[in-house]
Amino acid sequence: MQNEYGEKKERIDAKDFFQIAAGALAAAILIAPSQELLYIAADLPFYKLIIIFFLSLAVSGIIAYKIGARKVEFNEMQKIGEFIPVRIVVIYVISAFSCLLVLWLYDIISINDIFTNYNIVIKQVVVLSLIACGSGSLVDLAYSKNK
Repeated sequence: MQNEYGEKKERIDAKDFFQIAAGALAAAILIAPSQELLYIAADLPFYKLIIIFFLSLAVSGIIAYKIGARKVEFNEMQKIGEFIPVRIVVIYVISAFSCLLVLWLYDIISINDIFTNYNIVIKQVVVLSLIACGSGSLVDLAYSKNK
């Protein structure tokens, strides 16, 4: 698969991981101290968490498509079908881990909370990941366009 600059890119490399992590960490660091967000997350019903989770995936997917998939020839569409889902999963996992790390660094959660109050921790990570996925994807997009 080629991006709009004619460069082949069929796999996710270490640069992609660092780009996504930088964007996700930047968003998480800026947003995590907002107590309102954490209180909102703690009270959200399960179905809304699912919606937020899929919204995070959709945001990541749209931005992954903009990275270069939109310029791919029709005969290479199968490669897009393999590339974008993998990229979305990588973006979400890196973003969720970044959010968990930032929540721990700000002392909002403890390691013990991950195992004892996991339902609240999961809610906080899912809500914060929506912002982190968008930010991580945008940094990845910006870097891809500047190559």
